[in-house]
Amino acid sequence: MAEQRQTTKVVLVVVLAIALASVLIARTGILPFGSGKSGAGSQGKASQAATGDAKNGAPAGSVEVQWKRPDPIGPVVSDPMRMNLAQKKAEKIDTASVAKVEPEFRVAGIIYSTQQPSSIIIDGRILHEGNTIHGATIVKINESYAVLQRGDKTWQISAGQTNKEPK
Repeated sequence: MAEQRQTTKVVLVVVLAIALASVLIARTGILPFGSGKSGAGSQGKASQAATGDAKNGAPAGSVEVQWKRPDPIGPVVSDPMRMNLAQKKAEKIDTASVAKVEPEFRVAGIIYSTQQPSSIIIDGRILHEGNTIHGATIVKINESYAVLQRGDKTWQISAGQTNKEPK
């Protein structure tokens, strides 16, 4: 069984090598069947490649490749590696015209512990008592809620809810 597998692999490698060689020969245009044209046109290319190009002084057996630079896909808006200060100035936002948006506190969970400082996860951030988020300070963390304070306002936020600051 192992000999049959090995024999199959050897035969497959030989067949694939022959196929690859024939594709490469057909692509270079050296043989008449490779260029897709019949007769003297393809033989002319083969003889020219074999003897060299007298006009350009190319050595015999070389194939001349003419590279063409592709057209750009679209207009290049900006170079990401360089800062465009003129564009940054134009993008300035008028803060007076923008309505003030009150932050929402999305509480993912509370980690309460009597041995260690408790934690709360708000908007994907792990916070402890004394930390601030959206300008509000976390005053106390309980097993089911936390107390936040901003200025003279104090309110509670619960786990698993989206809480807004009271007005």
